[in-house]
Amino acid sequence: MPVLAEALAKLGSSQAMLVHGHEGLDEMSISGETLVVEIKDGICSAPFVVTPEMYGLPRHPYMRSWAVTRYATPRSRDAC
Repeated sequence: MPVLAEALAKLGSSQAMLVHGHEGLDEMSISGETLVVEIKDGICSAPFVVTPEMYGLPRHPYMRSWAVTRYATPRSRDAC
């Protein structure tokens, strides 16, 4: 993630946050730790971890979306 943050900063982003939830998603996690790199004024922070508990939230188990498991075909899951 630091490489992506540096690329964003070099492309002109003055403020951004890159997040990687422990489920492998590109969003903050409510079921575990989230790795974060913050860009402020074009400067990247060191990676740090946030948890739901830090914001007064309980953890919730990760469950795949019903729509993803019901409608995804082997071919669509392997796309990209």
